[in-house]
Amino acid sequence: MNAFFSRSAHDRQANSPSTGESPRVDRRCSPRVSVLKKGKLILPNHSSVLDCMIRDVSGTGARLSCEGAGMVPSELQLMFHAVREVRQVEVVWRRHNEFGVKFLSPPRLALNLHI
Repeated sequence: MNAFFSRSAHDRQANSPSTGESPRVDRRCSPRVSVLKKGKLILPNHSSVLDCMIRDVSGTGARLSCEGAGMVPSELQLMFHAVREVRQVEVVWRRHNEFGVKFLSPPRLALNLHI
């Protein structure tokens, strides 16, 4: 893993209080790492850039939050601000101001992006 993944993995279900609801099933292929880092959402054709928070990351995707998450297109680019890496992503779920994405491309350095 690269330097972006700095905290240890955790299982939120094990740490959350019992609410009487049935537990959510974690369907990830790889473990999730809590990161809470700044990110940028680059919309198709570089038409707009939105700030976001990267809440956690796995080898196959990430959980993000931003204002207007419901308006984010289904495919876009995610830039990991601290390391200036960009990945093509697809939105796979949305809930309030959070959404999950799966990675469609390996990370690449964002050399020519002026954001």
